[in-house]
Amino acid sequence: MLRRRAETPTTSVLPIPGLVQAVAPDSIEFHDPWMQIGDYAASVLAITAYPPQAGVAWLSRLFTLPGVFGSIHLGPTDSGQLVKAINSSLTEFRSRLLVGSRNSLLVQRTQKATADAGELLRTIDQEQQTVFVFTALLLVIGADREEMEQRRRAVISTALAQGMRPKVLT
Repeated sequence: MLRRRAETPTTSVLPIPGLVQAVAPDSIEFHDPWMQIGDYAASVLAITAYPPQAGVAWLSRLFTLPGVFGSIHLGPTDSGQLVKAINSSLTEFRSRLLVGSRNSLLVQRTQKATADAGELLRTIDQEQQTVFVFTALLLVIGADREEMEQRRRAVISTALAQGMRPKVLT
């Protein structure tokens, strides 16, 4: 006598709920300066300026905010081109100092930037180190546009408080 097999309920083989939606969302709509990815609103920020000194886990405060996903990119760069750019910046900093300013904070920052640029030139020249371009990108996601914008403002204020300059990509 043949027995019928009991039917088992079908289960998803994907270990992470929503993986398919994350990898291949139903739709992507681009708005300025945000986008709609499936059911979520998202925005991308690039960090365009960094603090002169960075400690251990210095990006962790940004990368651990709710709804924030970080991506770090490193790539070698031509040290000769970098030296030219630093020399150009040094010339600009020195001319600012010669012209003078009544804003003592601006003068102080320019002096610090001049010293940092000079130290960087010495390090590149004396130690012949390989120089890399560092890029940090942040994807901010929210259930709706309002939540995403609130999270984006939190990312921007946290970055500014740490001496970084975030820029919303459009």
